[in-house]
Amino acid sequence: MNILHFHPSNNGPSISFILFLTLPTHHHSLLLYHSSFPFYSSSSSFHVSSTSTFTPTTSPLIIKQGKEALTLITWKSSLHTQSQSFLSSWSGVSPCNHWFGVTCHKSGSVSSLNLENCGLRGTLHNLDFFSLPNLLTLNLSNNSFYGTIPIHIGNLSKLITILDLGFNNFNGIIPHQVGLLTSLSFLVLASNHLREIGLLRSLNDLELSTNNLSGPIPPSIGNLRNLTTFGPIPPSIGNLRNLTTLYLHRNELSGSIPQEIGLLRSLNDLALSTNNLSGPIPPSMGNLRNLTYLYLFKNELSGSIPQEIGLLRSLIELDLSDNNLTGSIPTSIGNLVNLMHLYLSHNNLFGSIPQKIELLRTLNNLELSNHILSGLIPHSIGNLSNLITLFLQGNKLSGFIPSEIGLLRSLKDLDLSNNNLIGSIPTSIGNLSNLVTLFVHSNMLNGSIPQDIHLLSSLSVLALSNNNLSGIIPHSLGKLGSLTTLYLRNNSLSGSIPYSIGNLSKLNTLDLHSNQLFGSIPREVGFLRSLFALDFSNNKLTGSIPTSIGNLVNLTTLRISKNQLSGSIPQEVGWLKSLDKLDLSDNKITGSIPASIGNLGNLTVLYLSDNKINGSIPPEMRHLTRLRSLELSENHLTGQLPHEICLGGVLENFTAEGNHLTGSIPKSLRNCTSLFRVRLERNQLAGNITEDFGIYPNLLFIDLSYNKLYGELSHKWGQCNSLTSLKISNNNISGMIPHQLGEATKLEQLDLSSNHLVGEIPKELGMLKSLFNLVIDNNKLSGNIPLELGNLSDLVHLNLASNHLSGPIPQQVRNFRKLLSLNLSNNKFGESIPAEIGNVITLESLDLCQNMLTGEIPQQLGELQSLETLNLSHNNLSGTIPPTFDDLRGLTSINISYNQLEGPLPNLKAFRDAPFEALRNNKGLCGNITGLEACNTAKRRGTNFFF
Repeated sequence: MNILHFHPSNNGPSISFILFLTLPTHHHSLLLYHSSFPFYSSSSSFHVSSTSTFTPTTSPLIIKQGKEALTLITWKSSLHTQSQSFLSSWSGVSPCNHWFGVTCHKSGSVSSLNLENCGLRGTLHNLDFFSLPNLLTLNLSNNSFYGTIPIHIGNLSKLITILDLGFNNFNGIIPHQVGLLTSLSFLVLASNHLREIGLLRSLNDLELSTNNLSGPIPPSIGNLRNLTTFGPIPPSIGNLRNLTTLYLHRNELSGSIPQEIGLLRSLNDLALSTNNLSGPIPPSMGNLRNLTYLYLFKNELSGSIPQEIGLLRSLIELDLSDNNLTGSIPTSIGNLVNLMHLYLSHNNLFGSIPQKIELLRTLNNLELSNHILSGLIPHSIGNLSNLITLFLQGNKLSGFIPSEIGLLRSLKDLDLSNNNLIGSIPTSIGNLSNLVTLFVHSNMLNGSIPQDIHLLSSLSVLALSNNNLSGIIPHSLGKLGSLTTLYLRNNSLSGSIPYSIGNLSKLNTLDLHSNQLFGSIPREVGFLRSLFALDFSNNKLTGSIPTSIGNLVNLTTLRISKNQLSGSIPQEVGWLKSLDKLDLSDNKITGSIPASIGNLGNLTVLYLSDNKINGSIPPEMRHLTRLRSLELSENHLTGQLPHEICLGGVLENFTAEGNHLTGSIPKSLRNCTSLFRVRLERNQLAGNITEDFGIYPNLLFIDLSYNKLYGELSHKWGQCNSLTSLKISNNNISGMIPHQLGEATKLEQLDLSSNHLVGEIPKELGMLKSLFNLVIDNNKLSGNIPLELGNLSDLVHLNLASNHLSGPIPQQVRNFRKLLSLNLSNNKFGESIPAEIGNVITLESLDLCQNMLTGEIPQQLGELQSLETLNLSHNNLSGTIPPTFDDLRGLTSINISYNQLEGPLPNLKAFRDAPFEALRNNKGLCGNITGLEACNTAKRRGTNFFF
């Protein structure tokens, strides 16, 4: 371990400061603990009391020792029972007589108490510090002491130099009485739950990291009085000219770093990381020429990295990651020739990677990820021969991967992912025999996977996904015996899956999703017994699923969807008892669902949709009590739905549409409150659904259309507060539409068409302000259209056709400013067509046929310039077709038959191409259409008659 020495004066003692800082795993070079602190040793001999040759003969000494013994025994008796047993040597009248952890001065008085890492539990409230007047060292670190630090800690000897209470569970404020300990040179309070610190005067070394310190930092920090670590760092910190180590990480410091920090020229280590510091990095930091470690990561620092950072030629480790820094990487960084670790990731740096970076020949770790860096990866990067880690991912780097990357023979981790790199993967990458992880996914790389990839004998993770790689998967890939993760998804790889892949015995993730692989799944896949996740989906694989798949007993995810697999699901799938997700959808699988699938008790996702599976759903599926998503749609399944399909009470997504299922709705669905999506349409389900459904707080979508369900709609649908889509069309539902539906205010789609509903349309539907699709046609509804429907300003489709509705079409139709289609046909609407329909300029389809509408066609309909189809047939409309119709240039279909219309047809293609059946049975329409009389020129209106 390296020890940093500080000499406060020419005549004073040599004081060594060692502090620790908990950092991410890549900061290997940081000092970890103070067990080698020269003031006291952590060796076992440290805990044995030191008894001098001095033999007490006077009664004052005996009295003093007795008082100190009583003080320590009293404190011991307040500790937890196990702690008291640990201190069993604490007995008798003299603590200098081999008491564990106690060291005495020649005078016969206790001078040091070291109980570091003894597993003690209790508080300090019964420790009478006043009765230990000669104590110079108190080390209680790395125990389980709790409670507050008592205010009488200020009664400790004024000569005490070392106080270490770190790594305990102390909470509350740090009492200001600590400031009375004016000789303290070493104070460790780190890794507790403390909040404040008060008056400290003589500290040379301070460790407050990993606490919850709060309160403002006063300007008097220069004298270390009333120090806290919440709030800004005051400029007076520059007065601490003798500090060699300053660790204030993992607190809640805010504000900017003061320029005065540059006055701390003795600093070797500076850690202000994991705080809320903002503002720029002060250029004055360039004055800290002795600095070897600088940690400013995980703050909110902004501005550019100052050029002066290049003056810190002693730096070994620089970490500025996870801030808001901008600008380019300063070229002066090339001056840091002793740098071994450079972390600048997760900022907003731009520009190119400076060529000067090649001068950092001692670099082990270079992390420049997640910026906006652009340009090329410099060829000179091959000069950094000591690199172990190179992270450049998440930028906008372009061009080719330089072949010189193959010179980095010490490299273990290489990540170039999420850039704009092009070209092929250089064959020189095969030189990186120490490489453990290789990430080049999410670029625009092309060409084939290099054959030399098999030379990476140490490779554990290979991620080439999301590129334009083509060609075959090389057979030599099977030689990567250390490989645990293989990502090749989203490329254009072709050919078959090589059987040599079965040699990768350590593989736990295999992802070949979305390529153009063909042929069968090799049975050798069954040798991958360490596999957790397997994804071959979205390829062109054929043949059957190999029975050897049952050997993959550790598999948690199996996805083989969107291929052309045939044959049946092997019974051996039931051996995969660790399986969490199984997706075989969108293939050509036949046969029945094997009963062994009921063995998969850990399954949460099962997708078998879009196949040719037949037979009934096995009752053993009731054992899948953890299922959250079950999709069986678009198959040839028969029989009933399992009544215990939601036995586990966690089912969220259940789809079985497009089968031949019969029977009633499963009873377990009634209380399956976890549901958010249900699709059972296009089956032959029957039964009374009046009480089959309950209240579903999470349900978003349900479709029961095209079945044989009967009964009445439950009022409970209105209490499904999250429901956006309710579709129960083409069944035999009777009764009235429950007015409580108006309480389901998130409804966007309501389709109850083609049932036997009666009564009026409830006005409460006007409360469904999010509704854009209202379809209740082909029922037996009566009465007027409620005016409240005019509140549905987001409606896109409104279909009330084929009912017994009557009265006028309400003028509130003008509020439907987003409406594309309006169908009110085959009802008993009377009076005239409201002119307000002309306000619905988005309308593409208007059908008012087979009603009792009278009067003339309003000229405002000519404003519907998006209109494509218009059907006004089978009414009692009269008069001529308005001249404004000439503006309906988008009209493609027209039907005005069976009215009392007269006069010439507009000169529009829709009328010219209309069949006679669309115009017949009017009073006197004329035009050049077979079956109509030619128009009399005397009756011409304007110039746009159609003759």
